[in-house]
Amino acid sequence: KNHFEDILELFKRYHKLCEILRERAGKGRSASSKTPRSLLSLGFISTLLTALF
Repeated sequence: KNHFEDILELFKRYHKLCEILRERAGKGRSASSKTPRSLLSLGFISTLLTALF
């Protein structure tokens, strides 16, 4: 595993944790729109850096 894959894995886990916490905090309220994944382009950056180096 390279460092970029590790970063992507950490972000996936962080995003899942945020979703769980948001669901628990929002119980009793109507579900609002989900926050988009802010680092979605990180996969492209990882691929690009891997190709360059």
